Amino acid sequence: MLNSHAKNFFFICCAIFLLWLPWQSKAAGESQPWLGVMTKDLSFGQLAAKQIDYGVEIIKIVDDSPADQSELEVGDIILEVDNKPVYSVERLHWLIQHSPLDKKVKITYYRDGKNKTTNVKLTIQKFHARPRPFEEIWRWPPSRTYIGAELQNMPSELREYFGAPDEIGVLVVKLEEGGPAQRAGLQVGDVITKMDRKSIKNVNDIHRVLDFFDPGDTLSIEIIRDKQNQLMEVELAAHPKYPYEPPKEILDPHYWSEEMRELMEQLQDYWRNLPKRGTAPNYL
Repeated sequence: MLNSHAKNFFFICCAIFLLWLPWQSKAAGESQPWLGVMTKDLSFGQLAAKQIDYGVEIIKIVDDSPADQSELEVGDIILEVDNKPVYSVERLHWLIQHSPLDKKVKITYYRDGKNKTTNVKLTIQKFHARPRPFEEIWRWPPSRTYIGAELQNMPSELREYFGAPDEIGVLVVKLEEGGPAQRAGLQVGDVITKMDRKSIKNVNDIHRVLDFFDPGDTLSIEIIRDKQNQLMEVELAAHPKYPYEPPKEILDPHYWSEEMRELMEQLQDYWRNLPKRGTAPNYL
C-alpha cells in the first residue's frame, strides 16, 4: 500500500503528465526551422548602455547547428531577422519558425559596438513523438470572433520601450492579410492597451473581450503607436476555425485506455528508479 505522501506524489505526477501532453503533442511529428541558439532578454538599461533599441543576447550556441556554422558567437546581440526587429526571445522564436528553409536568412547582430550581418541557412529540427489529437484540442479557437492579428505579451522593458503603461498592453507582431485588424489600420509594432474601454494586460484579456461580441460587431481599440495614443474601430469577423469539431480519436474509449496504459508504465518506471529510503546522496 502507498502511504499518503506516495499517493499525493502519484497524483501530482499524473497531473504534470497530462498538462505536459499538449506541448509534447504539438511538437509531435513536426519539422520546424531551427537556428540553434539559446538567448535571453535584455533590460532597457542594458540596451541603453549599448545604445541599441532592442535585441536579445546569445548565451549558448548548440554544436553543429546553423548558428554554430555561422559567424554568430556567444555574447552577440541579435537585432533583426531578415530586417524584422527582434524585441524579445519570444519574438526571435516566432521569426525563426516562420522563416523559409529554401534560402538563407539575414541575421543582424551587435558585437563590440558595431552592427554586423551574417547569412544563415536554417535547418529542420525534428521532434520524435507520437502524434496525438491533443494537438488539435490545443489549437481550439478561444473565441468565435477574431481580429486577425498575432499578439505577444510584453515584459516591463518592452512596455517601457514602446511607451506603454506599467502592466498594460500587448504587442502586434503579425497581421493577417486582409483581416479585420489590417483593414482597420493596425500595424505591426502597435501596442493594444484597451478594447471596448477595458484595459488589456495580456493576450488572455483580449480573448475575454472577444467572447462578448459577435461577428460583424464593431469594437473600439486603443493603441500606442510611436508612443502616441490612438483610437480606432475594428469590425470583427467570424473565426475561420469556429465552430470546432474535435478529432474522432478522442471519442474512442480505446484511445484513452491506451493513453492511461502508457501513463501508468511511465509512472511505474519513474517510481522504480527513485532512490530507496536512506540511500539518497548527501548534498553539502
